[in-house]
Amino acid sequence: MASETISNKLDRLGRQGYPQSASVEVTARCNAQCEYCYLKDVSFKELSTQELCAAILKLSDNGVYHLHCTGGEPFLRPDILTVLSFAMENGILACTLFTNGTLLSQEHLDFLTQHKDFFRTVQMSVFSHDPMINDSYFGVKGALETVVKNALFLQENGLRAIIALTICDFNLETMEETRRFLESRGLSVALAYFKTVTGPRLRRVLAQSNTYDFFKRYLLNLRPEEIERDKQRMKESLAKPPQLDAEMCFGRWNAVFMNAQGDLAPCISFRNVNLGNVLEERSLRDILQQAPDYHSICSIRKRDMKKCVQCKFYNFCIICLGNIHTENNSLCGLDDQMCNYAQALFDLTY
Repeated sequence: MASETISNKLDRLGRQGYPQSASVEVTARCNAQCEYCYLKDVSFKELSTQELCAAILKLSDNGVYHLHCTGGEPFLRPDILTVLSFAMENGILACTLFTNGTLLSQEHLDFLTQHKDFFRTVQMSVFSHDPMINDSYFGVKGALETVVKNALFLQENGLRAIIALTICDFNLETMEETRRFLESRGLSVALAYFKTVTGPRLRRVLAQSNTYDFFKRYLLNLRPEEIERDKQRMKESLAKPPQLDAEMCFGRWNAVFMNAQGDLAPCISFRNVNLGNVLEERSLRDILQQAPDYHSICSIRKRDMKKCVQCKFYNFCIICLGNIHTENNSLCGLDDQMCNYAQALFDLTY
């Protein structure tokens, strides 16, 4: 009998309630005012330093070794370096840090570079190469200059810094110019074009950034090699019969999400699911395993998505259950963004 591979063992443990990574929203507060952000619509009583460290220890004791530290803006917490140091000292082996990049002090920058083996990536945000457009959307004066300066400092000191360029209707036509601006300074850029839509405000704000027309324009603004790669993937997916045994995102059981007040969900996209609170006396495994929603979310297969099985894009689409549940309050709906993206790409391919 062949021995079990590491990836298979981690997958098996995840399904038994032992996730390996955790996204931890250390605060819901933010100094920026980005309109697309779902956290503008919530207010949490965030965990104290002691509570947050206890939560991280519980995650670590349950097998989590990779932390995704996010917010809100993590560096609004005056204790953030204390919390990150605690994580390093208590079984967390690596951290990916998400920040808008505008509040990093020299103390923060020095801490990150001194522990560059722990921080796998620091991701910051930019919306435009034009300071007036970027800073106006951010709601932070001097944001573009500050983010670029901080990202370059980290990169020059051996830490991987990535700029997330979130594509909305207002910056879609200039995204290539913004990419070139950032790349000319030696920075890596990741395009973010899918959004998490929660509630009526975001449906209104993002109404023009999730449509068929938006995704068609987005695709036409990609670089030639990028659009050709996507077209090739579309062609290959259509050439195969429906892959009914295909899995969806493994993060449903290999990861866990904790919001700013300690409530747990399978991942950060599940904004309306509460499996329990990390500060309960129960172990993390028991909280997950005893939550009915957790089992239904983890057990669903791609072939169970009845509205998708008959679609010609079944093989192509990467279905995000979190987005579906958040938008429809059910696992039975459609991911409208993915549907519009696939149709737009198909029309450009054929």
